[in-house]
Amino acid sequence: NSAGKPVVYFVADIHVKDRSQFRPAFAAETHAGRGAALPWLIARREKAVLWITGDNLIHEQQEKKGILIRDGRVFWSANAEDTLAIYPDLSMRIIARQSSSAQTLLEDGVENAYSSGPALISGGSVNSSAKYHSTTRANPRCGIGEIEPGHYIAIVVERRAMRDSVGLTLEEFAALFLDYGCETAYNLNGGRSAAMVFMGAQLNSH
Repeated sequence: NSAGKPVVYFVADIHVKDRSQFRPAFAAETHAGRGAALPWLIARREKAVLWITGDNLIHEQQEKKGILIRDGRVFWSANAEDTLAIYPDLSMRIIARQSSSAQTLLEDGVENAYSSGPALISGGSVNSSAKYHSTTRANPRCGIGEIEPGHYIAIVVERRAMRDSVGLTLEEFAALFLDYGCETAYNLNGGRSAAMVFMGAQLNSH
C-alpha cells in the first residue's frame, strides 16, 4: 500500500453478454434473505463460475442500508445508504440515497440492487465522502466496478497476518478500482464475510 505494507488481493475481470449470466445466490435455499453459509458451499450449490460476497441482504444491519432487490423481489426499501443497481443494458449505476425508490427501480427493469456501501466511484470520479464511512479503516474488502456495461472488475482484499496482508482503507480500495479503469465502483460486504470463489474453490483466506 502507500505506506509500503503488503496487501494481498484477488481480481476477477468479468465479461457478461447477457444479464441471465448474472444471478444472486442465497445462503438459505428458501431465499428468505436471512441465514449464513460458507461461501464455497453457496457457490457450488448454485454452480457458479464466479461468486463474490454481496451485501448480506437482511441477514443483519438492514437499518443501515438502502434498496435491496433480488430477482425482482424487494427485500428492503430505505434511504440509509447508496444503492448499486444493475440495469437491463448491463450497466451498473449508483443510486444516491433518497433519490429513488424500489418501485421506480423495478419499473426501470432493475432485477437486482445491492446496498452495503459506500459508493467508491461514480461517473469516473472517486467518492470523496467515502473516507467518512463507518468502515473506512483498513479491512478485508469486497467490491465490484464497471469499466463499461457488461465488463466488470471484482476485487477481494485480505487482511490476515498469516498472509502478511494489512487490508485496505476505503480510499485505497477506490483508488485500486480507478487503476483498473472503472467508471463506477461499489463497496460490498467486507470484513470476515469477504470472499471470492472460482469454480467452487475459495481463493481468499478468512
